[in-house]
Amino acid sequence: MDELMVQNHLRGMAGIGQIATRPELPIVDPGGPGASTTGPEGSNFTELLSESINKVNDRMLGADKKAQELVTGQSTDLQGTLLAMQKADISFRLLMSVRTKVIRAYEEVMRMQA
Repeated sequence: MDELMVQNHLRGMAGIGQIATRPELPIVDPGGPGASTTGPEGSNFTELLSESINKVNDRMLGADKKAQELVTGQSTDLQGTLLAMQKADISFRLLMSVRTKVIRAYEEVMRMQA
């Protein structure tokens, strides 16, 4: 996958976190008054999303580094390289799937408010 395309997707995912915290959008509290807006670890959605993006980015950079080492002859670990590339690919696909679902949910909420 092209690095420029990956960076564009990661920027798009970061934009979702910014949408989630924009003050002009109404906040819908599914738990009612007094419900917690943070997850079990005490982090909010934006932090969780940012951490996920960073983890996927780290996996992709690590896989790219292993591939470069394999191509240049610095490493002979073909199995480890392929495994790292598959992990990065699966992580990226999962992140894109979550992004799509979040966008669909956001669009649905915006349609309900109209």
